This record gives sequence, C-alpha cells and structure tokens, in this order.
Amino acid sequence: TYSECLRRTVDQLQQGQRVLVDGTFSREADRHRFLDAARRMSVPGLFLVCQADPQVVQVRLGQRTGDASDADWVVYQAAVATWQPMSDQTARVTAVIDSGQSARVSLTSAARVLANRELLDPLNGAAFSS
Repeated sequence: TYSECLRRTVDQLQQGQRVLVDGTFSREADRHRFLDAARRMSVPGLFLVCQADPQVVQVRLGQRTGDASDADWVVYQAAVATWQPMSDQTARVTAVIDSGQSARVSLTSAARVLANRELLDPLNGAAFSS
C-alpha cells in the first residue's frame, strides 16, 4: 500500500500538485521513504501525527458505521503496539495534532501548522502554489 501511495505521490508532485497522504506510517522505514522522495524533489515533507486519549479513540471507533475503514479497537491497539519511534530526522518534520477535540478544532490546529510552515495561505486556507 505504501509503495503505491509513494508512486502516486511522486507522480502528482511531478505534475506540480500538492499531496496529502493519509496513513498510519507506523514504520520508520516508510516515513523515511516519503521524506527521501520529498527531498529528492525539493519539496517540503511534513508529518501530522493526530493523537487523542485512548478512551476518546475507543468511543469514536465504537460509533463508526458505514465507512470504508476497517479500523476498530483491536486494529487501534495493534497499531499502538507496533508503532516505531521516530528518528531525529522524522521528528524534525513532525507536528502533533491533538485530535481529541472536535473535528473543527483539530482541523484548525492542522491548518495553523501548515500556515506556519508556509504550506497554507492563512487568509483563505488555500495551499500556496509551488
């Protein structure tokens, strides 16, 4: 899955597009593959790590119905157990978003991080063109 996401990411970047990849990125090797591709293409790479208290996650997962995700509490626990620590290289390009709040608050926090890194226009929310 990550190989295909990386292939599509590189393809979109070569076309001058901005890319957002949604995944757990629990393995440091996968994080490095995407960061290395971004560096080779001279574009900024940034990880937004969304974190919430486990109790909040458990309630939210229990309320999910009718979406494409297969994530449930067991999947979440496995993801937590297999999460590999970040290297210094990855940590430097990572921002943690408190996703235990409302979706609006989490999105505002993410937009603020993107704007602070000049990846989002803070006035209208549009991504800066490269």
